[in-house]
Amino acid sequence: MQGSIRWVVIAGLLSACQPGDIGPQDDDAAVGDSGLRVEWSSSPDMWPSNTNGVRLEKARFALDNLRVIGDAGPGDPRTSTTGIDLRWDKDVAPGEIMFDDAPTGLYSQVALTLDGHTTTESFRIEGKVDVGAQNYDFKIEADTPLPFNVGVNTMVSPGDIATISLRVNFMHALDSIDWATVDISDGNKELDDSDPQMAMFRLKLVESFEITNGGKPGGAL
Repeated sequence: MQGSIRWVVIAGLLSACQPGDIGPQDDDAAVGDSGLRVEWSSSPDMWPSNTNGVRLEKARFALDNLRVIGDAGPGDPRTSTTGIDLRWDKDVAPGEIMFDDAPTGLYSQVALTLDGHTTTESFRIEGKVDVGAQNYDFKIEADTPLPFNVGVNTMVSPGDIATISLRVNFMHALDSIDWATVDISDGNKELDDSDPQMAMFRLKLVESFEITNGGKPGGAL
């Protein structure tokens, strides 16, 4: 599970004021701290789950980096994080990402890159599938990076915590697969970078990243 970004805010002591004096004021501080939260969900929301002959059991994304991009300051490190392990499994789901020091303003993009580099797959999805009268274990995995953007429309206002709700619609991607033509290895259906269907699956997987509180699905870079 990934951790949250935490920034420490050190408040300076105000100079001693005489009665009737007015010390320096911080407009944002006067109404409380602002922040930005990214939370995750999935469709289906129960793990494991069965839909149209596909039993979805677990998924893992090696999220190399995530950046929430504001219109006023693209690439601000205060809304960026790296090295997150996103997992869905029985009784396991990703936690939220919190940017405590996110600047106020409008945010219009979430930029993500799935990339396991040389240590793990960029993504892996596992379960079981019915093909004709046969039931197979299946595994979908890719080693190559997958960068993409998801459009959002999120305002961080002074004193407010704004939330971006990202949902991964797994069945949107899985429905693109012709399971009958997927290779069998050791009795299991395995879709990887060598399979001609992987290009379409990657496209559908990007589209599967949806914003549930406004915005639009992901688009490949």
